[in-house]
Amino acid sequence: MKSKIDELLAAGEGYHLEFKEALDKTFLEEVCAFANSGGGKILIGVRDDGIIKGCVTDNRNRSSLQDILRELQPEDFGRKSVARNPLISSLLQRINFIEKVGTGINRIRDAVRINGKSTVDF
Repeated sequence: MKSKIDELLAAGEGYHLEFKEALDKTFLEEVCAFANSGGGKILIGVRDDGIIKGCVTDNRNRSSLQDILRELQPEDFGRKSVARNPLISSLLQRINFIEKVGTGINRIRDAVRINGKSTVDF
């Protein structure tokens, strides 16, 4: 019988599941993304390919995680993501073309800014 963790690993990353090998800046981004969408699970100590690397779960690291989450401010979450066309966004997510509804526009804006181009309005 498969455990819940085995089932999550077999399902792979997607709209409601993210693997994080370590606690880094992207961890907070995922927390915010899930808070702005339908929620989800983050498995810490798991590589993107689903291989369990493990992590130290002593009191110091638990306290560090709590501190990271406690420092979040409302402005860290941005606006609630809204799928402009739920049918199309749902289809793109199911075929793994997009990971999370509502994350693409910010990625596009960042890429435009990094490459020194004019701003993009949606």
